[in-house]
Amino acid sequence: MSEARKRVVIVGGGPAGLACACALGAAGISFLLVERDAPRNDPPTILHPDGVALLHAWGCDLPSLELQAEEVSGLRVCADLAAVLRARAEQFPEGEVRHHAENVRLQQDEHGVTVDVRRGAAMDVDVVEADFAIACDGTHSLLRRRLKVPLDEVPGEQVWVVADTPDAMPPALEVRLGRDGLPAARHALPDGTRWIVALGDDDDGQALDQSEPLRALLTERGIAAEISTIGRFRYFSMTERLLRRWREGRVLFAGDAAHATSPLWGLSPTLALLDAAAASEAIQSGILEAYEAARRQSVLDVIAPDGANNLTAKLRAKAGV
Repeated sequence: MSEARKRVVIVGGGPAGLACACALGAAGISFLLVERDAPRNDPPTILHPDGVALLHAWGCDLPSLELQAEEVSGLRVCADLAAVLRARAEQFPEGEVRHHAENVRLQQDEHGVTVDVRRGAAMDVDVVEADFAIACDGTHSLLRRRLKVPLDEVPGEQVWVVADTPDAMPPALEVRLGRDGLPAARHALPDGTRWIVALGDDDDGQALDQSEPLRALLTERGIAAEISTIGRFRYFSMTERLLRRWREGRVLFAGDAAHATSPLWGLSPTLALLDAAAASEAIQSGILEAYEAARRQSVLDVIAPDGANNLTAKLRAKAGV
């Protein structure tokens, strides 16, 4: 079934996709957001000042906790960023947020894009035409792979542990370097504390889902830790990376589909919000090249070892590591 033409189709309903919907809706641009899964709750996330400003500009209701940090001012913690963005995105009359809707094919030419959307478990397919598409379908972006857009990786894979506990701490973000130069951090959550630690070759990450081994490693890294029980626990390896091209024809990439950053400073959500704002501006102007020019160097400055805004590199330089 064919639908009325939209200005933009957004593929992916996580924070990046919902941020694009808010940025477009605030500019009066019609959109359809399609997300394969049901609405989901996100864990608490750090927001940097630029991201907070954008949420206010889009009219989002932002309950959050302010954090104090030596390296960065104006940080906040949002309990569920996706819920905040979704509530606002669903208010725009020019747009629609559609869950249980999977993009199964995307074609494009000089006139626009055509997206086939399958609804739920049914095999019914809706055909949606739009001027542009924004791929916000995550780290393992299917659209990125279909369009064969290469990734550039920052040298050096790193293993991380991120653990949330119910233990209260002052509203702050604390980042420290161990003797080996590997970082660890803790920051307050609305209902507890998040602990983040980079692992060395001799560290057993799988054992850190227990309170005492995690506390001991954090203490070794210079983070005083009082841990009762561990709730949400993630143990993963990642390489920071970004797309070589941020658009392919009339398709733009945003959020984790365009870049991956370490969890240490909580930058990923704010970078996604900035992507959304820049994508909306490029679509409004019709100058798509402006999107990549605005965003790629900005993200590279955050993740490159010699990047102008690489907070970990600045911390190591300050510590003489």
